[in-house]
Amino acid sequence: MKAVNWSAYARQYDLMAENNPAYQELLKLYTDILKSCAASKVDLVLDAGAGTGNFSLRAAEILSESRVTHLEPDSGMNLCARDKAQANHLNNLFVDERKIEGAEFPDEHFDLIVSVHALYTMPKPQEQLRRFAAWLRPSGQAFLCDFGRLMDVADWRSYLFQHLRQKSGLLNTLNLFWRGRELARQNKIVAALQKSGKYWLHTPEEFHAAVETAGFQIVRQELVYRGYSDLIIAKKL
Repeated sequence: MKAVNWSAYARQYDLMAENNPAYQELLKLYTDILKSCAASKVDLVLDAGAGTGNFSLRAAEILSESRVTHLEPDSGMNLCARDKAQANHLNNLFVDERKIEGAEFPDEHFDLIVSVHALYTMPKPQEQLRRFAAWLRPSGQAFLCDFGRLMDVADWRSYLFQHLRQKSGLLNTLNLFWRGRELARQNKIVAALQKSGKYWLHTPEEFHAAVETAGFQIVRQELVYRGYSDLIIAKKL
């Protein structure tokens, strides 16, 4: 079975993110959480599986006095993140290219841990949740959003097509779909890996139980990303 080519994905990921209302809604929700965190002392932030940096860069921007670790093993994703950090003069973002499951940090090290649409791809996601809990300082917060349902490429294609056609017109929409065709190819591979059991599928209840069992107190839980993803905001017990 093919593996996802995350570097190929990275080249078009931000094109999707900019034109996907569901993604922008999630980013806005995260931004609001960061603004509430800014009122307290947040020295160290970890974004695990940080991709092209949309969430880690937002943390570096809003929590400007914090050190933000962008943990992402894919070089193509990291190239995008570095370019954006440089363009926005963000000197408090530090890229760590280790595999997430192989990375080691001291216990009780971070004030905030973020993971968005990354856990489901990891070999042992529930074990990784326990490691997140160990790395978090007492009363530290976690923003955990995971893609739990089966990727329906046709459903997403229809959703984005209708939105973009209303926003930009038919010709521009067709052009955007052509430019983003690699995303569709890679998303089909994601779906195949989910079906095979290699990528984690979970219900909201199963995700809640996994996070709680890992040592977190659930503060807030909701469905996001058109119901495909589970979001939990938690504190360390």
